Amino acid sequence: MARCGWSVGAVVLATLLASSGAQAAPRGVLVLPLEHQNLPTGTATALNQAIRDEVKASLPRYRLLPPPALDLMEMQLAAGCVDASPTCLASIGRTLSAARVVRVVTRGTAERLQLKVMVVRTRNPKASTYDAELLGVDEESVPEFRWHVAKGLGRNPGALLGGMELYTASKVGALAGAELFLDDTKVEPAALAGLTPGKHRLEVHQQGFETFIWLGQVR
Repeated sequence: MARCGWSVGAVVLATLLASSGAQAAPRGVLVLPLEHQNLPTGTATALNQAIRDEVKASLPRYRLLPPPALDLMEMQLAAGCVDASPTCLASIGRTLSAARVVRVVTRGTAERLQLKVMVVRTRNPKASTYDAELLGVDEESVPEFRWHVAKGLGRNPGALLGGMELYTASKVGALAGAELFLDDTKVEPAALAGLTPGKHRLEVHQQGFETFIWLGQVR
């Protein structure tokens, strides 16, 4: 009887999970909806789309399955599991012939958001995870958010978003005799051209001048 119940649940999941009726390809990737709290609807929608766009770019060998019509709790129920462990997510993915399941979870608020990206292999349930923190998240933060998703998917997206350029009075881009400290580490001016996204602190020390301090967010 238990085996029959599991089969019925699997059929229900396969029928209801995808919003379209198209059959999943064997090498599909299932992207679960972004799990979040306290994010404005517009921001959550933009971030959800960014996840799907980045999965398509980072995993080009896999077919991106349609967005699921069920939430995670309903998928767990239909798959016969009660948690969000790699084993449970793999079971959900296998039902749809997905080779990978991508889950992105955020905690906190838009002002200070903790991000976790999880990628689960469905054949032999293994999960890779990536954690990051973002500050001041809104719809304009999509490039930074997507950059972190790419890292979580195992792709090296390179340096994101500009840097900082310092000018002397003659605007030659060099500070003769000055010492620069980025996040308490002494650096050369060239390092400011490739700042990683996030919050940074810059100090400029030069004899005869007051110490210049900059605190800001690089996106």
